[in-house]
Amino acid sequence: MTSVPEWWRKPRRVAVVIDNPSWILQFGRRLVAEANAGGDRAVLCREHREIPNGEVAFYLGCIHMSPPDVLARNRRNLVVHESDLPKGRGFSPLTWQVLEGINQVPVCLLEAEQEADSGPVVYREQLNFAGHELVDEMREILGEMTLRLCHRFLDELSPPLGKPQDGQHTWFSRRRPPDSRLDPDLTIAEQFNLLRVVDNVRYPAFFEHRGHLYRLLIEKMLGDPAEWSIDFDPDETASEAVKSNAVFDPTGPTLIAHDGGVVMLRPAVERDGVHLLAWQHYDLTRQHFRQPTKPTESEHWRWFRRCLLDPNRHLNIILYNWQRAGALRLDRIDVNTLEVSIHVAPHFYRRGIATAALNLARELWADDILKAEVLPANAASHALFWKCGYLPQTNKIYLNIPDRLREVSHG
Repeated sequence: MTSVPEWWRKPRRVAVVIDNPSWILQFGRRLVAEANAGGDRAVLCREHREIPNGEVAFYLGCIHMSPPDVLARNRRNLVVHESDLPKGRGFSPLTWQVLEGINQVPVCLLEAEQEADSGPVVYREQLNFAGHELVDEMREILGEMTLRLCHRFLDELSPPLGKPQDGQHTWFSRRRPPDSRLDPDLTIAEQFNLLRVVDNVRYPAFFEHRGHLYRLLIEKMLGDPAEWSIDFDPDETASEAVKSNAVFDPTGPTLIAHDGGVVMLRPAVERDGVHLLAWQHYDLTRQHFRQPTKPTESEHWRWFRRCLLDPNRHLNIILYNWQRAGALRLDRIDVNTLEVSIHVAPHFYRRGIATAALNLARELWADDILKAEVLPANAASHALFWKCGYLPQTNKIYLNIPDRLREVSHG
């Protein structure tokens, strides 16, 4: 029976190192929390100089190399890299392989050394994609694999040594925004793998045509395919809302966004749940929630169905030219006060949709005080609520008081 080395006994000192604002950060936080729950003492380090002395350091998504004196602080220094090493060292290996049409991608846990991605390989597992996944889905799968490899190492009775890499190495270069350029003369099918790997926010797909550059955003449609058939009638959504005892008038109030699109609100119905789940998983949206951790699918559906049944909660879908563009929720917290929460899907940003939706809420709930809580770092929301007539109070609170109550207070 293998004995546990004295230095490997819990609680071990574990560092999780992520030196840039990478998508992997949420998984790094999970690894820290799960390692601590398992009896270790784990910390998240955002800079290499923060790395403490300890037993093991996991370097996840790092773009800088640690000098020898920093590596010497831990007995084991480990990197997760998604390629069949020694082939595919370097930057963005998953992206480059998907662009080559590869959907079976090896993932290695290896020792960190001074030459990038050159250390002995401890574990080698494989990701299997179906070929339809977009970048957020692939990141989710890779993130879970990363956690599994790190936990596998931490669960060992005696940490195994790696096997030296064998063969000629190849190198992937760092991706730049121009790498997301589409060719307008090629078909979508011919360029689908490029569309799969682009990031709609940081490096979106774009093309040049007739002397101008155009950005092209891609998002997987998670709704009912029937909505996009030639026979789809948008009034069916209104009928479904009526059947669910929600009040919806398809000829009700609308406002015009600053780009000319028509904005209106309707109560959420069951078929909207999948869209809200997708919106809540956007990193840009989630970072300003009170609870920044993304919900699991089961957690989301429990929350969503409670919303539909709660008479003190008004969950509305923001429609922009009849497309779902976001959600506006109003919670009854007092006899004459509603707390407002709003989010717009990132691909509908900067069109004035949130402003129009908040102004519609003011019109539809004309007799209520509307309250909003905005996190200090969310500068865009501070500006939004101020623009819509909400006055700042203490403790991150904004209030929009209806005219009739202002008249009473000044009477």
